[in-house]
Amino acid sequence: MEARYPVLVLTDQGPREGETHLLNPYGAFIRCDFPLLLNEIATMSIEISERERLLTEVEAVWLEFNDLGQNGLMTPRGMVVRFVNLSRSDRQRLHQVIANHYSKKTNLMARKR
Repeated sequence: MEARYPVLVLTDQGPREGETHLLNPYGAFIRCDFPLLLNEIATMSIEISERERLLTEVEAVWLEFNDLGQNGLMTPRGMVVRFVNLSRSDRQRLHQVIANHYSKKTNLMARKR
């Protein structure tokens, strides 16, 4: 589902901020200035609400790159991560968040008609 939630990726080099653009119970597409390296594993916190964060290990499985810049180099601008060892309760919570988000979105679309 398309959903934008702030994320914080915790790496050995320090924290990196980003935002989900796509989210499902198994992984997410994250836009950020400094994505992980391919197959790199890190801890990620997803801010589901002002009061709730989901903390999980993630592995970068795909990188998205910008077009060639002025210097002739391509730079990463996002990544697809898969959730590693997400607990059953956290996966169920994520299912619930996605269902609620989808329900709000479809209700909004129905009201516009």
